[in-house]
Amino acid sequence: HMHLSAGVHNRPMLRAGPKPGTNTTENWAGYIAVPSRSGQYTGASVTFKAPTLNCKVTPGNSGIGSWEAEWVGIDGGQSASQTIEQTGIYPRCVNGVAYDSPWFYMIGATNSSPPVSFPIKAGDTIAASVTYSGGKFHLAIADKTNGKSGSASVGCPSGSTCLRDSAEVITEAPWYGSGPTPLPDFGTNT
Repeated sequence: HMHLSAGVHNRPMLRAGPKPGTNTTENWAGYIAVPSRSGQYTGASVTFKAPTLNCKVTPGNSGIGSWEAEWVGIDGGQSASQTIEQTGIYPRCVNGVAYDSPWFYMIGATNSSPPVSFPIKAGDTIAASVTYSGGKFHLAIADKTNGKSGSASVGCPSGSTCLRDSAEVITEAPWYGSGPTPLPDFGTNT
């Protein structure tokens, strides 16, 4: 499990869901695509609005705050892959104040977080993508409302084999210590 300062994503512990084709997990919600035949994903993208947090309801006074992550990625959704290549935003409440920031994260035998930083406000339109070409993962995130963006091109983490065997769009309660962080009150995400 990761610490918040180093990135907070972990692979989900998937279990069979109530309907065929569904799974349940402790801290991921969203969509995971897996190939129906052997194949590899070359890209995943999402556009969404940064959520409005009600920090009066979930002030985040527990020492770690209340966090959620909105992200898109490749890998991470199947047990065969020990990697995730992802980008998204971290809406959070800390001592009653809402914050949001973009991030990139590569999880594997060695983890890396290429730098990205720009302001995000609730309601801003966010576009994020992870694509693979030329032996590298291209991570891109943009705030279409304020025109700020960031991108990075990163190889598969050292010591890992990036199978590209799933692609996902996820809302997550990030893992911290022995369990998911408290979620902020973010309403409904689409």
